[in-house]
Amino acid sequence: MGLSEKLKTGDPAAEFGLANAFFAGKDIPKDESKGAVLLERGTRDGLPEAQFQMAERAYGTGSNPETTLPPMSGMHWRSAAA
Repeated sequence: MGLSEKLKTGDPAAEFGLANAFFAGKDIPKDESKGAVLLERGTRDGLPEAQFQMAERAYGTGSNPETTLPPMSGMHWRSAAA
């Protein structure tokens, strides 16, 4: 099954991979908003890698309010990933 088919079925690992591609601008235009939406889907679907990354993004430097999540969301996702 290809990536597009996996995305259509809601495959958390495929969503996580595409989220990282959007964050990095790898093979597609960089888009933090689309990446965040896909990353959140992966966290809600229980993918530990996505939960950990969500926690890391939430605990970022806090210098960019548009990409830093509320502090409690980081705690939640870090404990979910454990």
